[in-house]
Amino acid sequence: MRQFFISKVYEPLLQFLKQGTSPQKLALSLALGFVVGHFPVYGTTTTLCTLIALGFRLNLPALQLANYLALPTQIMLIVPFIDLGSAFYGPEFTLSLAHFTTAFEKDWWAGMQQFAYAVAQGMIGWAIVAPAVVLLLYAILMPLLQRISKKRLQQTDSSSVEPTDNA
Repeated sequence: MRQFFISKVYEPLLQFLKQGTSPQKLALSLALGFVVGHFPVYGTTTTLCTLIALGFRLNLPALQLANYLALPTQIMLIVPFIDLGSAFYGPEFTLSLAHFTTAFEKDWWAGMQQFAYAVAQGMIGWAIVAPAVVLLLYAILMPLLQRISKKRLQQTDSSSVEPTDNA
């Protein structure tokens, strides 16, 4: 697991910094990518991350890296986002496969409306949590990426200085 993290996460982050991405932009890209990666509409996050990267001139590969790292927990958080959204917006309803199956069998259009309502509540729940999580992740990632960037600069400065002969 450690080797996976180093090769798939840490080394790409170093490459982004070596290519000139500032620690601030990289931290924001990662925070936004991770949070957008939890958007409760499965299959939309890659497009959303691309639009955000283009719109705010952020590092698209870093956004997508964080987006893909969020994938395992995205599916687990859909129901909690729906529950949170329903607590803030509208009456709660039963979230179960049996409920949706019955709704679709009785009236396909009504079932589709209930499903759309659940998705909308999930998006509201996500929107409630997302800004705070972006700020928190940014606050955590900024010092880490600045430290990594300083180390990288020190390493390149020490390797570019040639030893002098004092004879």
